[in-house]
Amino acid sequence: MNKEFIRKYRDLFGNESDDFFASLLKKRKRYFRLNKARDVDYLKELNSYKISATDIPNIFSYDEPNEIITNTISFLTGGIYIQNPSSVIPPMILSKLLGNKGIVIDVAAAPGGKTTALSEFSNRNMTIIANEPSSSRLKSLNFNIEKYGAWNINTISYDGRILHKKLPQIFDGILLDAPCSNENKIGYNDEVNKNWSIDLLNKMKKLQKEIILSSLQLLKPGGFLIYSTCTFSIEENEKNVEEILKENSDVELIDINENRFTKGISGNISIDDKVIRVLPHKSEYDGFFIAGLKKKGELIIDDKHEKNIEGTKINRFFPGHTFEGAFKSIDGLVFFQKENRVIEKIKFNKTGIKAGKIVKNELELSSQFLWEFGKFFNEDKKIYIEREIAIEFLSGFDINIEVDRDKNALFYENIPVGIVKNLGGVLKNKLDRYFLYGRGI
Repeated sequence: MNKEFIRKYRDLFGNESDDFFASLLKKRKRYFRLNKARDVDYLKELNSYKISATDIPNIFSYDEPNEIITNTISFLTGGIYIQNPSSVIPPMILSKLLGNKGIVIDVAAAPGGKTTALSEFSNRNMTIIANEPSSSRLKSLNFNIEKYGAWNINTISYDGRILHKKLPQIFDGILLDAPCSNENKIGYNDEVNKNWSIDLLNKMKKLQKEIILSSLQLLKPGGFLIYSTCTFSIEENEKNVEEILKENSDVELIDINENRFTKGISGNISIDDKVIRVLPHKSEYDGFFIAGLKKKGELIIDDKHEKNIEGTKINRFFPGHTFEGAFKSIDGLVFFQKENRVIEKIKFNKTGIKAGKIVKNELELSSQFLWEFGKFFNEDKKIYIEREIAIEFLSGFDINIEVDRDKNALFYENIPVGIVKNLGGVLKNKLDRYFLYGRGI
C-alpha cells in the first residue's frame, strides 16, 4: 500500500491504524439494492443466494452460489442494483428531508446508483435531473435509467463547476457525490494506490469546492444539498464543509447524524457531530463521508405535475390502471415521463423511459415499460414461462412455444420478463438490443 498514505493515516487513526489498514485489504461483502418502486417479489428468485437484510432500507447482503447474481432475471430486468449500503445513505437522507417530493438534481450522477435509488425512495414522485459531464459515462447513466424504469429522471451533461450558469434556481434538493481521491479503493485498486498523493487530495478538494459553490446557487431558499465522497481525507470532507460555511453566510450545516452513525474525525466538534463517517474498520460497509447543507430560508415545494394521457392504446395492456406521468410521441416512438412546467425550459439529453413504438397504428410495448409496470399488466395477455426460458429470452433469443395469439408478455411467476411478437409457435424477441449490447456500458 502507498507509503505516503500509510504515514498520513497512521498519524490520524493512531491506535486504530492497523485495523484501518487491514480493513482496506479485506474481502468485501456483496450487496444489492431492491427496486421497491415496482412492488415485485424479486427475492423469491434469489433465495439460493443466502440473502440477509441490512440496516439500510431495501439493501441486502448475499453470498454467490454457482450462478453469478448478474445472470438472474431480477438483475437483467432492473429488479436489483449491485450497490454498497454506504452509497444508498445520501439519497435516503435527501428523500426523507424533502418528504419524497420536489425537484432535485444529482450533480455527478453516472452510473446511476444513487440517482435511481433516489427515484425509488421517492416512489417516482420527485422530478429528478441527473447531470453527468462525461459523455461516455452519460451513456451508462441513460442505460440504467431505462433498465431500472426511472421515468421521473431527465438527464443533462454539464461541467459541475458551471451549473449555475446553465440552470435556474429551482431546486428543492441537490445530491452531490463528488469526484474524489477514491481512497476507499486504495487496498485493491492499483491505479488508486499508485496515483495517491497529498497533491491529489488538494487538487480534488479544490475541484469539489468549486462544484459545491456552483451547486448551492441552484438551490431555492430552504433547499438541501447532500454532499458525499467515498474517500477518507479530512481535506476533501470536513475541511471543505468548514470552508463553505465560513464563506457563505446563507448556508448552514444540518445534523444528519443524529447520533445514529460514526461521527466526523476532523476535531471540529461543531461539524463532526453533524456529519456521517462510514469507516471500514468500524463497519462492514465501504468507506464514505456525508454532510447535509441547507440554504437558509423557508422551503416551499411546488409539487404540481402535469398529466398527459396521450394514447388510449396503452389501456388494453393495463386495464383500470391510471398512469401518473405523461406519454409523448416522437417520430413513432412513445415515451413516458414526469411532466413539470417549472423545468420545461431546460434542454435534456434524455427524458423518462421508452414506453414503446407505433407499428401499423398499434402500440408495440417496450420490455422495459413492462418491467416497470408489470404488476398492472392484463392477466389475459400474460405467458408464464420457466426460469431457464426467461434467461434465454433475456439473452436475445426467440422462444419456441405455442400459445394463444393474443398473448404477448412473458412472466416468470410474478416477475415481468419481456414483450414478444406472437407468431403462433414462435415468440419473436422484441427486447431492445440496447439491453444486450449495452451491458458493458
